[in-house]
Amino acid sequence: MKKINAAVRELGSTLHLMNSLDKKLVYLMLATSLLNAMNPYVLIIGNTQLLNAMVARRFNTAIRTAVVTYLLVIVVGLAALFIRQTMLVSAARANEVLKIRIHEAWEQVDFATLESKEYFSTMNKSESSFRYSGGVRAFFAQLQQSLENVLEIITGISLLAWMVVYRITEQQTILYATIVVVVGLILLEAGLGWAYQHLTKQNIQIFAALMVFPRLQSKCNT
Repeated sequence: MKKINAAVRELGSTLHLMNSLDKKLVYLMLATSLLNAMNPYVLIIGNTQLLNAMVARRFNTAIRTAVVTYLLVIVVGLAALFIRQTMLVSAARANEVLKIRIHEAWEQVDFATLESKEYFSTMNKSESSFRYSGGVRAFFAQLQQSLENVLEIITGISLLAWMVVYRITEQQTILYATIVVVVGLILLEAGLGWAYQHLTKQNIQIFAALMVFPRLQSKCNT
């Protein structure tokens, strides 16, 4: 529990720092994750309804369902791609702003403090955060992917419950096949989420080192 609370505090401090650099970054990350998380399930539901219409020989309905489904998937996918690229460009710009802030803060420190071992260690930590983590761009790319995995798992479980309770198709074979696909997607996202969680946790810990830099922290609070 203590580790979870510490991780949450580190994430909160890091997001506070990121928000001070560019207020759009968090919203762009949330929008990208949400769109990417819903797209696979839009395709699954659309294909299920398409199979229902074809089995019932409602071919006009099948054509309309196919057009609407794949058009929606393409539009949502393109929107997610555009928003993600905007997020990465903004993150790269924020990364440079953060570097400038750090160096400006160093310039304001008196020579005696600058030569102290404690302050020199803090300077090395802040520079290492960029060298080893990949900077703001890598942080948001990893955090966005982790959030996307969590949203896909939540959406998948909700969709699974909805399909079982309301039986979206009278064809048992189609229903079972759809359930198997959704379960497989949930398991895949759970595995990917575990891998990305490890990477994101490391980045959060590295960026947390920046927050002990008093000059930078005071700038973030203003």
